[in-house]
Amino acid sequence: MKKEIVLTLWVLSFIAMVVLADPYKISFWISFGLFGYFSVYIEKHNKRFEHEDK
Repeated sequence: MKKEIVLTLWVLSFIAMVVLADPYKISFWISFGLFGYFSVYIEKHNKRFEHEDK
């Protein structure tokens, strides 16, 4: 994935997680899972993202 797409999805999942801050709703846990997934993805592919800017 491109860096801009990943960062956009990461920010949107964080916003959704904050807005849906009710731990009894499944939508909160889905956005929490997506936020965690994209956080790990960004950390794992950090070197590639740095080279993508050049």
